[in-house]
Amino acid sequence: MVSGIFTGSSVVILDPADGGKIYSMGYYGRPISVYKPKEKNISSELELSPVEALYLAKLGLLEVRRGETVLDPDELKRELTIGVHNFSELYAVYKDLKDKGYIVKPGMKFGADYAVYEHGPGIDHAVFLVHVVMAAEAFEPSDIVRAGRLSHGVRKRFVIAHANLAADKVDYVVLRWVKPRAAAFLGSREDVFLHSTPALLPARSIASRFSTSLSLYFMRSVSIAGISSRTLCLG
Repeated sequence: MVSGIFTGSSVVILDPADGGKIYSMGYYGRPISVYKPKEKNISSELELSPVEALYLAKLGLLEVRRGETVLDPDELKRELTIGVHNFSELYAVYKDLKDKGYIVKPGMKFGADYAVYEHGPGIDHAVFLVHVVMAAEAFEPSDIVRAGRLSHGVRKRFVIAHANLAADKVDYVVLRWVKPRAAAFLGSREDVFLHSTPALLPARSIASRFSTSLSLYFMRSVSIAGISSRTLCLG
């Protein structure tokens, strides 16, 4: 088992061989000695994000130490949750995507929580960007437009993810731009047009929390790169 040092906000693997081993398992972490590696087989110290460290610890692939003390996964999660109010939701979405076989990297440079790849950075481009929301979190129209424009500018789909922790389930909504006239021809009788009547949408729907001053088209269930989701078209 690989050993890592808990820094308070991340976990660092100091042995280059061990760092390369973990990185090769799925592009985990940020190599410290190699800048933007183009292949999996590297030798470098490795910095793991909180969700990566917890995921690997729960798989039994990583032992996390703080001084001489070994933190078990539950203790590690308690430490990582400090100061991060939505850590449980962030982890649930990360785990769901990883369990589906995706490569999940931090999406900060794109203005999102995660950038998701089918094969890995350096091999292909991120398929979509994921922003994690909490159950009571509200969105303003400007937030939606900003997310849609940003992802459109980098040619990626923007996905809103909501983790239902009680049901151990993650729901996804995909944003895509359409012309209002065109949107009318995209749906079926099951589709819902949201303009000023949010009550038309099921209470469980993420889209029901959006402000109604922006025209939204809530489409049928679709699959984007293997992720079962709903499509929210902006007009």
